[in-house]
Amino acid sequence: WLWPQPMIISHLVPITQNEAWFLVTDNGFQIPLKMEPKEAWKLLAISGGAPLTFFGEWHAEKLHPLSCWQKELIWIEGNQTA
Repeated sequence: WLWPQPMIISHLVPITQNEAWFLVTDNGFQIPLKMEPKEAWKLLAISGGAPLTFFGEWHAEKLHPLSCWQKELIWIEGNQTA
């Protein structure tokens, strides 16, 4: 396979554990994130703890988010807000 692979995934909440970042599903499954902590903190703040839909690049073991939305686009990597 060629990496990274595009991925869209929904109903996930960003969290931090032991200085690592994850997206968590409703049943507690964690998807590791590949992103700078500054951007991850923005995601957490923007989400307000509510589930989001993410578009990003899957790097075999981690997701590198490029954008996310709830009812509308609310975050793009490198921007304050969408």
